[in-house]
Amino acid sequence: LLLTGTGSSRTLKVTPVSSVSGNSDITLTVTDVAGNAATRVFQVTVQTINDSPTLNAIPPQSVLEASGAHVLTLTGISSGTGESQNLTVRAISDNVAIVDHPAAVFTSPAGTAALTFSPVGHANGKATISVIITDDGGTANGSVNAVTNKFDVTVQPVNFSPVVQAQLADRSGVYGTVLSFTLPASRISRKLWNNI
Repeated sequence: LLLTGTGSSRTLKVTPVSSVSGNSDITLTVTDVAGNAATRVFQVTVQTINDSPTLNAIPPQSVLEASGAHVLTLTGISSGTGESQNLTVRAISDNVAIVDHPAAVFTSPAGTAALTFSPVGHANGKATISVIITDDGGTANGSVNAVTNKFDVTVQPVNFSPVVQAQLADRSGVYGTVLSFTLPASRISRKLWNNI
């Protein structure tokens, strides 16, 4: 409590304690120079605010194309300061042609989750993954019920060996002559042909 001002005009400032809600009776007593006093009691109600859930920062990831599933551990998951609520974890890719939407394995109220992401086929490039932690505390009175952290996944290209998909017939010729073989590009794996 902070009382300021002079004379008959005074201001009482009431500051709630952080992360605490409930009712409190405030007793205000005014005394004059003669010792006469007057007392008033009023109640202050501090409404509950749902604090934002938490999630630690996620470092950028670099993987090779066609490298399969990768599992990343998410840490620092909580409902927020002094709160206990049901939490959910989900993740979204902004470029599903490079990295599909990851899958999250999480049991509330654990502080960690397993996030699995996979590069798509032989695609390479970058995708930004958004990880969203949501609690069931709602958004009333300016509350925040979700937090989003983002990280980049860079899929590096790999120069695979070409694959011939056609059977070449045996040829014979006289020493010193040139033998010709025709192999259409369509008979070579399309992705690998581009890397030749």
